[in-house]
Amino acid sequence: MRTENVLELFSDVSLRQHIIDTAKDLTNSKRLQKALVGHAWFVLGETDAQKNVSWYKALCTGTMRRERDLYRYGEKKLCNRLD
Repeated sequence: MRTENVLELFSDVSLRQHIIDTAKDLTNSKRLQKALVGHAWFVLGETDAQKNVSWYKALCTGTMRRERDLYRYGEKKLCNRLD
């Protein structure tokens, strides 16, 4: 996806709020929430443009659930750097 497409998605308040709310629903850990939000935006940047917002929301939800499970079951570790 091109930069202007990502910026267009970032300007969509409902998508941004959906990503934040999904991260909060998936975990209480602030560090993990931050990692999930970052991963969701990374995945959005790697997808094709020209999809509708509901498709992007579903993509983010699934991506964040899978990423949370990787952390939960020890496949990935959160870095120990200070926030």
